[in-house]
Formats: sequence, structure tokens, C-alpha cells
Amino acid sequence: MLDAIGSCLFEQLQDGEADPLYTTTCIIHTLNKENVKIPALDTVQRYLQNIIDNPNEQKFRRIKLSNKVYQEKVAPCTGAFEFLIATGFRKEESAAENFLVMDSLNIESIEQSLTVLFEGKAIAIKLFRDRKVFIIDPNKPLPEIPIPPDFFSRTADEILREQQQRTEALERMTTLRTQKMREMDSIKAAASSTIYKYTLIRVRFPNNYLIQVYSFRNF
Repeated sequence: MLDAIGSCLFEQLQDGEADPLYTTTCIIHTLNKENVKIPALDTVQRYLQNIIDNPNEQKFRRIKLSNKVYQEKVAPCTGAFEFLIATGFRKEESAAENFLVMDSLNIESIEQSLTVLFEGKAIAIKLFRDRKVFIIDPNKPLPEIPIPPDFFSRTADEILREQQQRTEALERMTTLRTQKMREMDSIKAAASSTIYKYTLIRVRFPNNYLIQVYSFRNF
């Protein structure tokens, strides 16, 4: 789901369909975990605040992309580079080093960028349950549920896991096992139980109504 949201946001950014400042802020808050996002926000804030406090200092308007702080705190954060571009930086490439450079200075615009960044929020993901209501006719079967093509397909990981489970089961059958070993087998089996990707819930009411809620790959 997050991959789809990220692709959509980056497409909007590339196509110029949305404000780049708000779009990149949304990317940062939506696609990054807190341990990645917080250091990036702090560092970006420092970059911009230095420019605001020292508008005549050219060194603060030039960020070396190979710098250790940038590489460790900003580069891992999805959308942080694009946000800096949206604030007025441009990428300057050379044979020796690559930089982000801010040529023209607009303090008010930079202050607005900081406000947008720290007031931004992640996109709230809402799960679509595809709720349906049926009137039951006792003389007719219920409507068939459309099944996606990959419903019966198994991934390589699932096949490998099944083969491993069969190998372990065969080993247990051919080995004399103590009660403690059997208890450990039960614990291990519970921990590696099947994770279902498809869920369907139907509730039938006395008045011949039936409500159905389902979704594929909810988890």
C-alpha cells in the first residue's frame, strides 16, 4: 500500500500536478519510519535555519552531498532531497563533488518551507472493506465471490517454507523424541503457523439479509 502511495506522490511531483513543497513534505511524513524521519527533519531544519540566521554566509547555502551528516541523516529519508530542491536548492554536479546550492535567497519562502515541513502529516491509510448486502432467496445460491488470478498461486517463499516443513516433519517421525522436544515442536509449529492473505466474513440475519465484508491482502 505504501509503495502505491509513494509512486502516486512521486508521479505528481514529476508531472507538476501538485505543489512540490507540500508533496515532498507528505512523502517524508508518509514513507519514512520515525527513526529515519526525525534525524532528517532535525538536519534539514538546521540547514534552513542557518540560512535564515546568516543570509550573507554563502557556506550555508551549499550542501555537499558526500558530507557525513547528509549521508547518515538526510540521504536515507525518502523525499528529503526532493524537499530541499522544493525549498530553492538545485543540484550542482562536477567531476569531483556533487552539491545542493541555493542561488537566490528568499527568507520568507524558507520560513514557510519550515512551517510546512513541521506541520505536515502522513497520509492516513483507510482499508476498503468492500461491504455488500444481499437479500437471501432460499431457492437460489449466494452470488459467487470473484477470485483474483493469484488466489491459488504460491510464491517461491511459500513453496520453500512448505518443503522445509515437510523435511522437519519427516525428521520428527524418524527420531525418538522426549516430551520436552515434543513441547518445543508444538511451540515452533504455533509460531510458524500459516499467515492468511485473504479474509471473508459473512453475517446472516434472521430477516434473510446477509452482510459481507472482505478484502484481499488486508495484512
